[in-house]
Amino acid sequence: VSVTTGYSSDFVVQTRHQGNYGERLRVRSEGGLCFNGDTAAANALSDYEEGTFTLAASAMGVTNTDCKYVKIGRLVHCTGRIATGSSGNGSLVAQFSGLPFAGQSGTVNGGQGGTVPIHDVGVTLFTSLVSNSNMRMNNDTGSATTQSVVDDKQMDFNITYYTT
Repeated sequence: VSVTTGYSSDFVVQTRHQGNYGERLRVRSEGGLCFNGDTAAANALSDYEEGTFTLAASAMGVTNTDCKYVKIGRLVHCTGRIATGSSGNGSLVAQFSGLPFAGQSGTVNGGQGGTVPIHDVGVTLFTSLVSNSNMRMNNDTGSATTQSVVDDKQMDFNITYYTT
């Protein structure tokens, strides 16, 4: 293993195999990590974080349990469990605000989403990013689910989307 800084001010880790050196890791002076000889800024891993978040819904109470996210670069993966209260207006779309990051524009209305694998709703549910940091529950045909369907229910969910 050799470590060089070179004239580029990048920090480079190389390994030697059968007499040949190969770059394995580059810490770019402009920020970000590159792997296996890649030097392109667009390919550099520039962000990683984990955290928690809280969802809310208009006209319906929401209890959040264990809502977590992992963000790697621009990709965000969220999981959690929510319990809904009685809806004040059952005809409203089951939409939740409070995802940890705003979504990439142009990918709303089903462009990015996930599943609701465990719930006591009685129908198949999927999640989709619908605007900035809002998540909507959809049925298996892609139509929006109303609050009356998820009224007083408990749901485990996941959603994966890209940030701006």
